[in-house]
Amino acid sequence: MPLKRHGPPSKRPDRDKTKPTTKTLPGLPPRKPKIIGLFGLSGTGTSFLLEELREEMKEDGFAFNDGNEALTAICPGGLMAYNALGAVKRARYRDVTITALENECVRKDVIGVVVRYLAFWNEDSECFSVAPVADLKAHTHILYLELPFAHFPQYWGDIHEGEEADATFKHWDCWQKSEICYLRRFCRKKDITFTVLTPHLGTVPKVSSLLRDFRVLTDWDNRRYAEEQLIQIMGTPRAKSVETVLLFDADGTLSPQDSEYLLWCRVPCPSMPLGLLYTPSKETLCQLSSTYKDYLQMVLLHEEVFDEKAFAAACEDIAGDIRLYPDMLALLRRAVETPHTLPIILTGGPRLVWENVLKRVGMFETVNVIGGGRHEDLAIMTPEVKGWLVTVLQEKCYADVWAFGSGQVDAIMLMKADQAVFIIDSETWLTQNISPAWKDSLRRTCPQLHEVILSTNGPLALQYKPQDMRLLGKKLVAKIFARRLRISYVSLDKPSEIIMSFEPEGSPTYPLWKSTHREIGSFLAARYLKEIITNQKVRSNGDFLFSTNISILAATPCNMPMAFGIQSEFVGSQLLPPDTLKEPGKHSRRILMTTRVLFLVKSVIIDETFLMDLMEKHSMLIESLMRVVIVAGVIYSPVLTKTKLARLVGQKSNISFVTLHFADDLDYPNDAPVLDCG
Repeated sequence: MPLKRHGPPSKRPDRDKTKPTTKTLPGLPPRKPKIIGLFGLSGTGTSFLLEELREEMKEDGFAFNDGNEALTAICPGGLMAYNALGAVKRARYRDVTITALENECVRKDVIGVVVRYLAFWNEDSECFSVAPVADLKAHTHILYLELPFAHFPQYWGDIHEGEEADATFKHWDCWQKSEICYLRRFCRKKDITFTVLTPHLGTVPKVSSLLRDFRVLTDWDNRRYAEEQLIQIMGTPRAKSVETVLLFDADGTLSPQDSEYLLWCRVPCPSMPLGLLYTPSKETLCQLSSTYKDYLQMVLLHEEVFDEKAFAAACEDIAGDIRLYPDMLALLRRAVETPHTLPIILTGGPRLVWENVLKRVGMFETVNVIGGGRHEDLAIMTPEVKGWLVTVLQEKCYADVWAFGSGQVDAIMLMKADQAVFIIDSETWLTQNISPAWKDSLRRTCPQLHEVILSTNGPLALQYKPQDMRLLGKKLVAKIFARRLRISYVSLDKPSEIIMSFEPEGSPTYPLWKSTHREIGSFLAARYLKEIITNQKVRSNGDFLFSTNISILAATPCNMPMAFGIQSEFVGSQLLPPDTLKEPGKHSRRILMTTRVLFLVKSVIIDETFLMDLMEKHSMLIESLMRVVIVAGVIYSPVLTKTKLARLVGQKSNISFVTLHFADDLDYPNDAPVLDCG
């Protein structure tokens, strides 16, 4: 008697009914339609499950089909006549059915779900294949409905009794295990995701949730979900003043342990997924060639083996076994306490493990984790996604990025970051005789790479307080937490009107305005500029800096009073006319050739226009100078915070700012002369 699945269908709200738009470029073949195969032994409930899913998800954009029914409909004489045909004719009918399903999925923009059987068998233990390799390759995902035959004699003793029933269950159990092993290995070779619907995962709500998520479990959507999480983090009040983001890989970087490997070490051997060739770990995904589907398959293995409660309990236990490097723990705490830095953890392993680790060290509320572990997490941290998030931070958030990694999966992130730190465990360093080729390649392509050897229990790590971070080194730590812009200012208060205004010559208040701006220039020169020049007195090659090597340039004619005030403090310095950067004359060119320090004067800076134009048109001049100091009476602080300008200027180590007021709130006149002559 064929077995029938029991259990009423239950409704579950769809978390995400948004369908990603697919853009097909002209001349390119359309994307392969998604076809999900629902496999299982014949007569064990796959058709019944299909009917329940059809009822549960009838309006969710899926096309449900039974492979045998489709063959029966198109083959004269039905399934019995089909089985009597030769191999060539059977293949022809199979091609027609699978092509019809693919066309339907493309035409209706739906996902196909079809019941299939790997093989039929009879009471004499004879079987024949009904799903050849060519048919299996048409699927993008395969689900296998597993029934726990090993426990059936115990629970169904009152229905099936005797040695014959026990032998039948054992036979079914062996047959099912053989099919699972074959399909898992086949799908791995053919880049098809495979999941066994174990009893906790084989319920209608669970399967329908998984099917709905298959709509958005794609490489493109994965990157979108990860980016959305990052943008949400960067939109928090904590990130408002952030200049530098510290991106940390988790396993091997914050600690020497591999959380994925520790997770599977807690699975008893009889419960390990059938057909696996190795114990899952981060090392199995260490190749740059690993695709999004490889990472998704790891997540689906979590679903297959663990239900929600078991997974949460395992992650909590593993967190207790994770030992953070003392230096990395201190670095995280320092990054949280420093207003202009923001730490974010990107993990390709179970996100829940690292959230529990952060709870144990008291940083769960202040350090964000982006990663996966369950299919509903949606964001899976692949090497490409890590690199993409670096680009998002640089181009959309205008942040400088420090990346911390320890393996080949972090190579893209390390190469794209502004600065990269490669973490090596002391035990690995001592036992590794030859550096892998990918490490040598990383060193060549990543000139900003810093290599650091860390230890969790070595003598050197135990000889000092963790907050000292001696293994990281004082110079590296100072560089990580340095402000990207060098801004010297006197006040954060709202500036007075006389500093923000412009008075034309001949105005009754012009003499007062002129003397005020001149005194501001003189004051800033005495207070800050002389100290800057003192620090640059001798060049690295031993060539001395003289007064004639200092030039002062007013951005516009109305900035001349402030420029004269600066010149009064530097006897022998050169004063350049305001049109020097536009059309330099012979005299100006001669002065620029000997200039090593340039004071660029602009009394009010309230937007990016002037400085961005300077960076774009005169980058070669800026690069050739020892020091460029932009002097202003007022700088509107948002201009130099989270902007493209701030990121560009921050990459120039020879540029600094000196201002009287570095103001967040400005009340300035709206008339054009202020903006033009600023």
